[in-house]
Amino acid sequence: MKLPLLLLALFFLSTNFIFSQDVTLKQPKKETYFDENGSRIGAVGFKIKYENYKTYAPSIVSETDSTIVHKIIFREVYDVLQPVERETVVKILQQLTGKTIDATKTIVINFFFFEHVQNQAPCIDHYTSDKKYLKYFDKHKSSIQFFLTEKGYSYNEANIFQDSKGTIRNLLFKDRMECGNYIIIKPNGQYYKRVGEYRQDEIPDRIKADW
Repeated sequence: MKLPLLLLALFFLSTNFIFSQDVTLKQPKKETYFDENGSRIGAVGFKIKYENYKTYAPSIVSETDSTIVHKIIFREVYDVLQPVERETVVKILQQLTGKTIDATKTIVINFFFFEHVQNQAPCIDHYTSDKKYLKYFDKHKSSIQFFLTEKGYSYNEANIFQDSKGTIRNLLFKDRMECGNYIIIKPNGQYYKRVGEYRQDEIPDRIKADW
């Protein structure tokens, strides 16, 4: 009788070990939250904040196997790039696309992050197929626009370029928002940035506007 009892004991021990391992693997990630000023807030306060969707948006700053860091960001930003920063953007765009960029032109970048969605077309399909939008730049030569995807996001269509080294993201789109974002950079360095889904037909009017 000793042998069956020993086998039974080993069975329970192994089952308990497997179960404990499974529980460890399924532990939820630790999540921390920050407001738009970088101050730490709770999950409820974070949710209340971004419900004002016209002003704020939720963003993931970093994510690992065990942690996620969330931050509130502004949906719209007006600011200025220093001359050297704008020159850096121009050089990177030229390297990525092989296009020459006149320093007197306004630059528009439509930047797309990979979407973790199933059974639906990625939102980039909508933006890149807008022929009226593309015709605007064919007609108005004082501006030039680019479709870029984040590093690792391969979208196999002509004239859509991957930010292969992550440099444009690091310079202009550090905070992560899935789907589309855009930035308009004037020749003097002034820029307007919109994060999250947007109306593409508003871009020409923003280009013309005085900020």
